[in-house]
Amino acid sequence: ADTSYEQFEKILNKLEDQMYIKDWQNRSKDGNIEYEIIFPKKTLSAMLDTDPDGEKIVAKLKLVKQVPEDLLWVLDENHKLRHFNSIVDVVKYFVKYRLTKYNDRKNRLVGILEKKYDENSKLVKFIELVCKGKLKIRNRSKVDIKADMDKENLPIVLMQTPMSKVTIEERDELLKQNEEIRRELEYIRSTTIEQMYINDLIELRKKIEKDFI
Repeated sequence: ADTSYEQFEKILNKLEDQMYIKDWQNRSKDGNIEYEIIFPKKTLSAMLDTDPDGEKIVAKLKLVKQVPEDLLWVLDENHKLRHFNSIVDVVKYFVKYRLTKYNDRKNRLVGILEKKYDENSKLVKFIELVCKGKLKIRNRSKVDIKADMDKENLPIVLMQTPMSKVTIEERDELLKQNEEIRRELEYIRSTTIEQMYINDLIELRKKIEKDFI
């Protein structure tokens, strides 16, 4: 329950005044709650004879508190205890938090695709220059090759491309890949994070709904 130490000890003092209990001690330490409650001699055993489950004793000591069904305490994304007044409030909070993850996901996907598109484009340019004889690789020093590639704004790492990949067919395949990437980028950029979330929920429902039929 949401009872404080002070509130609980007021209850114990009142029960002591009423001679329901004889004494009590607060032995709580380091956040661990522990109270020692002493009952008058033979009183506790007599009470348990008529109340073997101890429900009346628990109620008398107010160890249990009935709370509304929609009163919720949950751990948030930072593992902190957070209070919500209703399930609707929990859902709203979760959706708002979840959308931040979709925003991160969208930005990450765009970044990955843009990088791949750029790498493909540079490799296409490299292949075309080599195939057209505008960039000579064989029988030249690495320094001279790098100087020519710098002029074309091409990374020197492309020199490691196997010659079996420096073909018109490979170029065409890369261009095809880039067209697919371009369409995917266009779709992702035009899709809101809200719609992405809804799409995933629709797919999830399709996958699990058969388990509830």
